[in-house]
Amino acid sequence: MGLCIIKATLGEDLYLEWSSDACTRVGTRAEFLASGHRPDALDRADRTGTSDRVAQFGG
Repeated sequence: MGLCIIKATLGEDLYLEWSSDACTRVGTRAEFLASGHRPDALDRADRTGTSDRVAQFGG
């Protein structure tokens, strides 16, 4: 299963990376970009709460 980026809360620069059944990373947008995450995945997480193309806030 792939990785998913989740925005911790609206208006806060904090994200977590979720893999299958556990959190694998926590950090800021800059930290995620520096570690090779795609900007469009973080943009999607900013808009919907997750980089997943199906799930959204409250889903």
